[in-house]
Order: sequence, then C-alpha cells, then structure tokens
Amino acid sequence: MAGDLLDEAARLIADLGGCYARARRYRALAADCEERYLARTLAIGSEIRERLRVPEPDRAACAPAVDELRRLAIACEAAIGVVRASAPYRAAVRAWDEGRWSDVAVLAPTIFDAIAPFATVRPLHFTVPVVGRRGGAHFLAPATVAERILDLLRTGIPASDPVPELGADETLRAVVLDEDPEAIESPIAVVVAPEDVAWPLFRLEPAGEIFVYAPHVQARMRVRCASHVDDEWWAVRPEAYGRYVAELERELAARGIDDIERG
Repeated sequence: MAGDLLDEAARLIADLGGCYARARRYRALAADCEERYLARTLAIGSEIRERLRVPEPDRAACAPAVDELRRLAIACEAAIGVVRASAPYRAAVRAWDEGRWSDVAVLAPTIFDAIAPFATVRPLHFTVPVVGRRGGAHFLAPATVAERILDLLRTGIPASDPVPELGADETLRAVVLDEDPEAIESPIAVVVAPEDVAWPLFRLEPAGEIFVYAPHVQARMRVRCASHVDDEWWAVRPEAYGRYVAELERELAARGIDDIERG
C-alpha cells in the first residue's frame, strides 16, 4: 500500500512540475508561482521519501502529504484557468482567431511574463537544422536543407514548435528569432531585417530571443552559412563543412535562391 502511495505521489509531483512550468509563463502568476507550487511540491516530495525509507513505512503518516499534493495540483490548474478566463486573455484569443496580430501584440506583454517591446537594427536569424534524426545520417542532405529553406521563403517562418518555455502558450503562439547568429543551434539560418517584419517585436527578458506573435512571419529573407562550425563531426574534417556549404549553395541556386552570405 505504501508503494501505491509513493507511485501516486510521484505522479502528482510530475503533474505539478508540468503545471508549474505552464503557470510561470503568465505575468499574473509568475511572481509567487515558484514558492507557492514548485518549492512546496519539492518539500513534500522530500518529506514523503524520508518517511518511505524505513522498513515499514507509516502509510497514515504519508497520506496528508499526498492529499496536499492533490490540493496543490488542483490550485495550480485553477490559477491557470483564471488567467485564461480573464478579459485580456480572451480578447487576445479573439484577436488571434481573427488574424489581428497587432492587437495580439498589444495584449501579449500584459499576459506573459518576461516579455517586453523591443526595437533593433540588427538582423534577425531563424535556424535551419542540418542534423539528421537518430539512426540515420548525421547531417541532412543539402538537397533536403535547400527544400526546407525554399519552404520558409514561400510560406514564412513558423511559430515555434514546441511552444517556448516562456513568453507564449499553445493558443497564443510566437515566432522565435535571434539577434545573435552564434546563439542558434545550426550553422545555416535564414536572416530577416527587422524593418521587414510587419508585426511588433518583443524580447524575452533579460536579453533573450525575439518574439513575434503570429503563426508565421512572411518577409524578405536571405540565407546565412556560418564561416566556421563547432560541431565535433565537422571538427575532425574541417574541409567537409566547406564541401557541404558548396553543395548546399548549388542546391539553392537550382531552386532560384541566390541571396546567400557567408558569415
């Protein structure tokens, strides 16, 4: 029976961790979310583990702690529900559904924590992955990467999937860009001038990524290929990256894409 209780406690703790991660996105909850939900959950988890280490744990002594975990889970979900039922959130959802991205942008910093309006003259980068899935080739074929770039140019840069940990949620999504090309995970990126983005820019504070609240950002883009890479697969054969970029440029040219920079 104690084992069943421990299993339930473990499930509740995992659920609360996920609930906390969702709750801390919202400005109305962020200030005391960690102490109210996360810190208390961790403390209860430690208490239960201590009680269950004895040869014959006292189930009755553990039960109140598990009951508190249930109450915390209900309270955390309810707090998120209050935010999503609020007038600003509902107005933002209506604006999103109607494609009024400027109106979404007005409301976003009142809903999400750590988001602030931002202006920049620096180019904005969106990574184009080149690493393949496990079990296959380590790098995607240049032709595959070229097709992905062509799709970005045709349909725009999509909102982040999965949803960022902060600054957006599953309903009010955001395209995530970066000013610093060294911060992105791939040596290949598409680059957008900030003045070509039609919607307001926001920064995830402090000094984080750039957010645009829209399902896609359609703008003029150029392709950037980093001048060097840190990937250990290429580090042992520096010439291999140069050959990869040269082949990618040929594939892009075959698709009518010639605005390419080496950075």
